[in-house]
Amino acid sequence: MILRTQGIVLRVLQFSRTSQIAVWLTREYGKLTTIVKGAARPKSSFLGQYDLFYSCEVLFYARERNGSHVMRECSPTSTRPVLRDKWRAAAAASYFCELASKLTEAGESGPVLYSLLDYSLDFLCANPVDRSSILWFEIQATGSVGFAPRLSSCVKCGGTPASSDGLFSFSPSGGGVVCDKCTEQYRSDLTTISSDARDAMLRWQAAGGPHAAIMGRRSTSERLIGETDPLMRRFMEFHVPVPLVGRGIVMELMR
Repeated sequence: MILRTQGIVLRVLQFSRTSQIAVWLTREYGKLTTIVKGAARPKSSFLGQYDLFYSCEVLFYARERNGSHVMRECSPTSTRPVLRDKWRAAAAASYFCELASKLTEAGESGPVLYSLLDYSLDFLCANPVDRSSILWFEIQATGSVGFAPRLSSCVKCGGTPASSDGLFSFSPSGGGVVCDKCTEQYRSDLTTISSDARDAMLRWQAAGGPHAAIMGRRSTSERLIGETDPLMRRFMEFHVPVPLVGRGIVMELMR
């Protein structure tokens, strides 16, 4: 069966002396792995048609019993050349693709995550990138697959979380804020989050762009980012099924 889809290149691997494997995030089929036969030959029709961070229209032969499909045709719709010139943007784009890959299974339709990654890569091409961009994407990406941090109500009972001296209890393993009645059940990994950081994360969940959650002076922004960064790292250690190799690297590069 021949299928057509829109895809974003997440990874490119060498398969043989003349062929490659391209891993895609697609709108209709989730994560898709294709074998590109003859891609490395000097006169291959695939030369220049796909690369990291490209958006492409892909035509492939579907294989029901094999995790890899065979590419038939590929045509780029956006090549994003800026991501080959700006190292900070390229580092962020690599991490975005890694996280999207870890959050998606083969064959799972994921139009929300696909649209988010497509928008975010374009954003990196046109705007300065910093740690707030990374945190915004993490919150949006985890939300697109149904397990963003729960911040408005207790993760255990659904009750209203109460703050003490402007601090809320937060359980990374539980996945969000915890009310006073339920804190004992999460005692082993309980931490706190300030009301300002919680409000910033809520704005990130609702925001249409990476910088919408940060208000006020730069010192305030850095304080909120510094508090939210380790909290999101611990949250994803529990809820993303595979360790994220690139997160620590990209967050250090953004400092």
